[in-house]
Amino acid sequence: MRDKEITQGQLATRLSITEGALSHWLTGRREPKVEKIQEIADIIGISLSALTGKTTPLTSIKERDMIERYNTLSHGDRLIIDALLLSLSRK
Repeated sequence: MRDKEITQGQLATRLSITEGALSHWLTGRREPKVEKIQEIADIIGISLSALTGKTTPLTSIKERDMIERYNTLSHGDRLIIDALLLSLSRK
């Protein structure tokens, strides 16, 4: 939970579950419902496939650096970058 700057307690609260239930999920003793898995991904700001480990790992340090830089941008700046990337991908 540290790399997304949310504690287990905060995540449990936002999911409307107990910390004990979250602990059971994290240790594999129980599995959350699909809706809760999507909710977790939304809360911590990653895709469902990334949360479940179904993505291809990043291939370079440069890509990770760019993602980290993007994540530090303001919402407005992210919208600008998103629009720019979308326009470039259409060419």
